[in-house]
Formats: sequence, structure tokens, C-alpha cells
Amino acid sequence: MNIYSFSSNGYDGELVQIEVNIFTRSLPGIDIVGLPGSAVKESKVRFRSAILNSGFDFPKGRVIINMAPAGEKKEGALYDLPFACRVITSSVDSKIDGSFLILGELTLDGRVREVNGVLSAVSKSYELGIKRYIIPRKNASEALLFELGEVYAVDTLSDAYNVIIGNGVPLEKKEINFPKINNNKDFADVMGQKITKRGLEIAIAGGHNILLFGPPGVGKSLSVSCIDSILPDLTRDESLETTRIWSLAGKLENLSNIIHKPPIRKPHHGASLESLVGGGKEYLPGEISLAHNGYLFLDEISEFKSSILQSLREPLEDKRVSLNRASNSTWFPSNFRLIATANPCPCSNLGKEDGICMCSEKEIRRYWKKMGGAIIDRIDIRIPVLPVSTLEMLGSKGEPSVSIKERVENAVLVQRKRYVDSNITCNGNITAGYIDKYCILSDSSKKVLLKSIKKLSLSSRGCHSVLKVARTIADLEFSKNINEEHIYEAISFRRYGDEDYYFT
Repeated sequence: MNIYSFSSNGYDGELVQIEVNIFTRSLPGIDIVGLPGSAVKESKVRFRSAILNSGFDFPKGRVIINMAPAGEKKEGALYDLPFACRVITSSVDSKIDGSFLILGELTLDGRVREVNGVLSAVSKSYELGIKRYIIPRKNASEALLFELGEVYAVDTLSDAYNVIIGNGVPLEKKEINFPKINNNKDFADVMGQKITKRGLEIAIAGGHNILLFGPPGVGKSLSVSCIDSILPDLTRDESLETTRIWSLAGKLENLSNIIHKPPIRKPHHGASLESLVGGGKEYLPGEISLAHNGYLFLDEISEFKSSILQSLREPLEDKRVSLNRASNSTWFPSNFRLIATANPCPCSNLGKEDGICMCSEKEIRRYWKKMGGAIIDRIDIRIPVLPVSTLEMLGSKGEPSVSIKERVENAVLVQRKRYVDSNITCNGNITAGYIDKYCILSDSSKKVLLKSIKKLSLSSRGCHSVLKVARTIADLEFSKNINEEHIYEAISFRRYGDEDYYFT
């Protein structure tokens, strides 16, 4: 019999085999080897007390516990239960076949407490052929989410022992009930702002980064808050990846539900670099990883520290974030789409009909350079948001979210079919090497694009950005080819940001 636990070092993590050797002719004691952290070293007190208080005999002699592989440091209290199980089954080890993944923290009286990262541990174990899991009862729903093997929920150390010797009953698979999201925001309630809503529709449909800039109170944040109502469901693989990350971070509020909608993370502008990128003592995922397969919303992006904004460059390009230390390194997926809002100038009056902007051109350029050209260049859609007229405010409501969502879902379905045999997930992720394959232009469309490139002095990335947005616009219209009108609309969303950062 083999007993495994799990080291949640980054996204992949690693299975840890628990081995035990008991020297009956040595002085009593417990030694844990294999680079245990402080919490793991303290577990010897917890699991010994749990064994004795559960009615089991503790071996007389020296107990050596090895955690393999030995070269990686192990942290956390989730090793308590596998340690105890390994010790109390040492006498019947040869009579038990197969392998178990065992996770859980123990109290001194033998009760099992819940731990973080269960879904990640179960997923990794399943990949490596281990399909029996002994899990704290409070984590059982999480382990059952994707039906990856036999899950045994335990409340005490005695329960775990009974499972190992063959007296346990695995939990039955159950139907997953998605949580009801009560979102009262609807694009029909956003008066006017037709271009803003169109830009957000394209961004959601194609997975593009987007920037909305304009004076305070024009509806930037309100428009962004409505995107929840048009988000398409994640695929099963995307749900598994995203839920896995949230499990590692201990962010799953309801362990009986998976994350089936793209997450939207809204960090405060005072957030630290570590909270955004991830890391810390236990290598926890940050906001950009919690937004994996979803959206990172930076409201008033110019208020964020320059170091934080520059840290987004690698994840925006590589769709993952690397965390490196002198002794170790790891990574987390970070395939998020950036949604940002900003004021047009330091005084916020630029663009307001009844406002007077006292900022000089130099001050405005300095204000926008806080964001950095590298970040701006990676934003496909830039939209100036102007104040809505009184006539529009008192007019009839616009198109409801349900209609927009239908178009978005259809466009997403088109992309999933197109990229089924590739690593591309959406139009926004088309790499330079695949532009010619998926963004085919007619001669007339090429002329329009070349003329626009020359007029706006677009970089290579800017040119590719226009083509990717045009591809999404074509998909929204079920058009196989990218036509001239698609190029014109895509160019209109790229106009701002490369040279003129403000209303002209």
C-alpha cells in the first residue's frame, strides 16, 4: 500500500509519498525527514495525540517518517492525517493493495479538519493514476466536483483507518448545481453610450483587452459592471483550471459549486505587488491568477503603482506568471483579459462640455505615461467615453443584455470550433504566427488596413491587434471573411492611445 499527500507548490503541485519505518529497539521519538516546514514539524505532536486519543496504540520505539521527494520543502498542516494513517496501518501494510491520496489536519482528539487545495491535489493524483481519496468531510463536495475518482469523506482518524482496511463506502457522484447569480445590472439601463457598449460586447466575445477613458460620472464603471450579464459559460477544462486556482487560494466560498462563469477580479489601487501577482511564504496565487479565464478590472488604472502595472506585461503576453526565488520557482496560469478605466487628464475635466481643463499637454502626456506604453500597446480596444446628453438620458432604454449575450455566445462558439485543434482559446489570443491563417483579408480589405497603418503609424503589434478585433467583429456577424467594414470598425477602436492619449 502506498499513501500520498500533496505539496501545493504553485499550480501544478507535486504528490508526496509518505513512508514510515519503526525501530523498536531504539529510544522512543519521532523524526520527520524530507524538508518539512515548521507546521509539518509540529504535526508530530498533533498526530501522536490524535492516535492515542482515538484508541490506537502508538509504536514503542523510534518512528521515522520520510516525505518523498526529499528535495522540495513541504509546508502546511495537511500532512497530519496521512502521517497518522501511515503509522497506524504499518502492521497491516502488506495486506492492503493500491494507493490512497490522504489529506487533512488533525485535532488532538482525532477529529479531521478541512484544508485548502483539495481539488488541485485530486486532479494531480488522477493524472498520475491514483483514484482513491480520503478527504475531510468539509472538503468532500470540492473533491466530487469533477468526478475524478472514489472520494471517501472522513470526520475522524478512526474513519480514515476503516476506509484503508476496506470498510469505507465512497461518496456517490452527484449532479452539480450552479449557483444562482443575482445580477440586476443590465446594459438596457445604461443610457446612451452606444459605442461603449459595442466595444464591451466585442471585448467579451473575442477576449480582448479594453480601456474606457473619460470624465467622472459618464458611465465607465457602470458599463463595466454590466458585463456580468453577457458572460458566456466556461468550458469544462476552463472551469477545472479556474476552480483549481481558487481552491489553492482558499477562495471557494461554496465547496459544492464549481466556477462556471468567467471570474471578475477588482483589486483596489492600493493593492500590493504580491497580492496582485502572487507569491508569499506558501506561493499563493494573486489577483491575476484568480482572474484566470476571466477579467481583471483596474478602475482608474493610472492610480495604480507603476511597478504593479509593469508586472502585468509578462502575464498579458505569456498567459502565465512565474514566481522565482533563490531556492525555488513556480508558476500559475494567468490568462486574463484586462478591463481598465481612466480619467482623460489629471483634473478630469477634459472632454466635459461644461468643464474647463486647466492641464497642459505636457501634464496630460505625463499623466498617461503612468500607465506605460507597453501596457497601452497590449490593449486592443480604447474607447473615449463622453457625457450623455439630456435628450439621451430621458430617452428610451437601449438593447437589453439578453440580446447582446446571445450574440456573444454565438461568437464564442464559432471560435471554439475554429480553434478546437490548437492552443488558442479566443481571437484575443491569436499569436503572430497564426494571424495569416485565421485573419484572411481580401484585396480591398488589405488596402483599407495598409492605409490605416500608414495614417496611424501602427506598430506590428498594433496591426495584429486590429486584425484580431476585426476577426471578432466578423464572428459576431457570422461572417467567414473579414470585410472592409470590419477593418474600419476595428481601426476606430485602435485610434486612441498610440500617439494622442486624449480627446482630439
